[in-house]
Amino acid sequence: MKKILISLAAVVTVTALQAQTAYDALLYSKQNYQGTARSVAMGNAFTALGGDLGALGINPAASALYKHSELVFTPAFNIISSNTDYLNKEVNNSTGKIFVSNFGMVSSIPIKNSYGKSTRLNFSVAVNRVADYNNRYSVSGTTDSYSWLSSMAGYLYKLQGSSRIHAADMDITNNYNPFYDNPRIPWKFILAWNSSLLDTISNGYDYVAATENITPTSFYVGDLMYDFYRETTGGNDEIIFNLGGNFDNRFFYGFNLGINTLKYTDFQEYSEAAVNPNDFDTQFSSFTHTYNQNTDGIGVNLKAGFIFVPSKSFRIGGSIATPTWYSMTDEWSESIRSYFDDGYYVSLDSPLGTYDYNMRTPWKVNMGAAYILGESAVFSLDYEGTDYTSIKLSSSDRTAFDYDNGVIADEFKFTHNLRAGMEIKPTPNFAIRAGYNYYQNPEKNYGKDRHIGSVGFGVKGNGGFFADFALQGSFNDESFSLSPVYDTSAPTGTLKTTRVKAFVTLGLKF
Repeated sequence: MKKILISLAAVVTVTALQAQTAYDALLYSKQNYQGTARSVAMGNAFTALGGDLGALGINPAASALYKHSELVFTPAFNIISSNTDYLNKEVNNSTGKIFVSNFGMVSSIPIKNSYGKSTRLNFSVAVNRVADYNNRYSVSGTTDSYSWLSSMAGYLYKLQGSSRIHAADMDITNNYNPFYDNPRIPWKFILAWNSSLLDTISNGYDYVAATENITPTSFYVGDLMYDFYRETTGGNDEIIFNLGGNFDNRFFYGFNLGINTLKYTDFQEYSEAAVNPNDFDTQFSSFTHTYNQNTDGIGVNLKAGFIFVPSKSFRIGGSIATPTWYSMTDEWSESIRSYFDDGYYVSLDSPLGTYDYNMRTPWKVNMGAAYILGESAVFSLDYEGTDYTSIKLSSSDRTAFDYDNGVIADEFKFTHNLRAGMEIKPTPNFAIRAGYNYYQNPEKNYGKDRHIGSVGFGVKGNGGFFADFALQGSFNDESFSLSPVYDTSAPTGTLKTTRVKAFVTLGLKF
């Protein structure tokens, strides 16, 4: 086993191959509208309803129905529970996050139109949460059938032709540092090799892992304890500058300039330890690999929409949203700590990787209809079409994202999504609400559709004060692999995530 004592803590920032992939772009392109407690409780089915600042990001004409000025603030609490089932062992986790779902103001100004009739021009500024990235889950257990390191060694062993990586290309020396000098090699390979967790049998290409024993006819993994922990945080908030107006109080229109601020962090830690180090020819004891990623993005989009009121009881609406054009920055780093039973250890940190790139999210179209039963009830239904094949990644290197853009075109699709909501008022000052969202899976071959339910109520007080409350719940079921590389033989597990969000809106009409 190659053992060279290394303790490297690189603090130099380097530009390396992008960490971004087609599936990261898909994550950042998905939206789960939040908004006010009223809009959330009614499933955000507001394309035809309007009159709510939480609906501005769905239909800019929502502001045009205001006949008064309004100020709202919506704090929210997100409770996330996860369950992993991996190699027949289940692990549960939970976490909670406080965030601001919405705040904003609409100013309604009475004016005279060209025919001398009274009408209104409304100006709005609002911030709405459109996506949430918070999650936490873990995996632990024992196995003698799989190793993170053996999966990596097998991947390197199977590479062919010019894709093969010679061990010498991963050596850190005084005159050569593969983190800087060989960007085609993934950093986890460099870390594992230089921390004595990988070795070669012959010719510098035939790799074996420290967690494997060699017999005359095969390699086999010894008994291992494994642990994996992952936590993601962040969200996507849209700052909206809106103008709304109407013609003859029958046709309402609105326009948005939207600025999106995106923040995403990802921390992962994976470790393996020998149940009995004496069972390993390499005297392997344990290792821990960590990965940290921070992504920041700022983007801009435009939206236009209308609401038509042919009668007091019926409304129809529609809107179109351009893509959001983002400027993105990824920063990431990795580290490995390896320990052997003879007292030898290695502590190795990668440099800080950075990559700047651009991302274009999908076009969207919304259509809706609403039925209003006097002052007693409201029923609303929305359709949203989203073209996920129109996502595009780009950078100063014109060919850097050719593969990922090809994946987007081949593996993603146009989705058909539905939102439904209702509001019933037993009294003029009290409302009961419920809603449902169906989001079609944007992937052709993987993933599942999303279903989100919501309930809530609202009360009106004196002096224009009002308060709304909502609960939103969703359940997600997906598969995962702990392999550091593409390995079809690696075991897969199931991650079940339940999210319950509570929203409270405090508002004032004036």
